[in-house]
Amino acid sequence: MQQIADHIERTIGVSPMIFHEIKSEGIKLDLFIVPPTRQPPSEEHPLGTSHFTVITAGLSAKPQAVPDDAREEISPLQELMIALPGDWPGMNADGTFDKNVINDEKHWWPFAFLKMVARMPAEYQTFLAPGVTIPNGEEAAPFASNTKFGCMMTFLPMLSPSAAHLKIDDNTRIDFYALWPIYPEEMQLKLDQGLEPLLKKMMEAEVSELIALDRPNLCKKKGWFSRG
Repeated sequence: MQQIADHIERTIGVSPMIFHEIKSEGIKLDLFIVPPTRQPPSEEHPLGTSHFTVITAGLSAKPQAVPDDAREEISPLQELMIALPGDWPGMNADGTFDKNVINDEKHWWPFAFLKMVARMPAEYQTFLAPGVTIPNGEEAAPFASNTKFGCMMTFLPMLSPSAAHLKIDDNTRIDFYALWPIYPEEMQLKLDQGLEPLLKKMMEAEVSELIALDRPNLCKKKGWFSRG
């Protein structure tokens, strides 16, 4: 845990708040909250640091069921993170919550889905990897009434690229994946054609893991009368 904490501070930023789970299901999952520091874009933070980053600590306590022949590229030890805009409702500048606001489904869904995805590998004896998509139920229903995002994709963190890997020793590495919110149509493109076409669209549109409720749907079919 100390190595994870040091890694977060070194590669993402200082976390003044750590939320410890009081009641845990399967694994004990704590959350490190790194608040915005308003630094300009840099090599360490290509889009600056005007956002919150929420990182799990505890998922890596139990190895995931990664096949032996894939373990060089995918570590069975992982942690996850989400990125929220600096003005996300219910989040305070010091990384604490305004409970009267954050408990609203419209504001809490990123945290709820982060914790749900973190428990999936142990619950279903599976593993996470870059490009894995997790829909919100079979229909990939919207996470909340204020968004049409209905799926998360695990992928490398673009906002803090150096946070992607933590080497514990010569034989042990923890991989840190970001949860990228995507639309059902974008997930379908990945399922139909593979990850590369979706990544190409995302890179062209300069999409990152930062949750932007109003970002365009990259795979939305245009109607006869749409203006482009």
